[in-house]
Amino acid sequence: MIPAPNMDKEIKHEADFYRFVGWAHANRKKLSWVGAVILIIAAVIGFLAWHKDYAEQQANAALLAVKLPASPQEAGSSALAEAYSKVAAEHSGTTAAARALLLSGSVYFNGGQYDKARGEFDKYLRDYSDFPLTGQALVGRIS
Repeated sequence: MIPAPNMDKEIKHEADFYRFVGWAHANRKKLSWVGAVILIIAAVIGFLAWHKDYAEQQANAALLAVKLPASPQEAGSSALAEAYSKVAAEHSGTTAAARALLLSGSVYFNGGQYDKARGEFDKYLRDYSDFPLTGQALVGRIS
C-alpha cells in the first residue's frame, strides 16, 4: 500500500516537532536565561510606563489644586501666576507643566506685567515647543 501524500507531511511535521523538543531540552538552561531576561526587560518597561503615567497624574492634580480667583481683580494677581509657575517648575516635562506655564504667562499678561508674561511664554517655547499649544505661547509673546 502506498502512503498518502498527506501522511508524509504529517510524519515530517511530527519529526520536526520532536527535533525541536530535543533541541529545547538540550538547551533548556540557555532558554531559561533568555526567558528570564525577557521577563526582566518587560517588567522594567512596564514600571517606566507606569511611573510616567503616575507623574503625569500627580502634575495634573497639582495644577487642579491651584486656587482659582474669586474675582476679576484677583485674576491678574502675581500670586496666582507664581502658583502656576511653581507647578510648572515642580512637574517639568509633563503636559500639566506646559499648561501651567501658559496659564502663568496669561495671568501675568492680563495683569499688565508684560515682561514677566514674555518670560513665561519664552520658557514654554524653549521647553515645550513640540506641544500643541505653541501657537498660544507665540501669540502671547508677540502681543
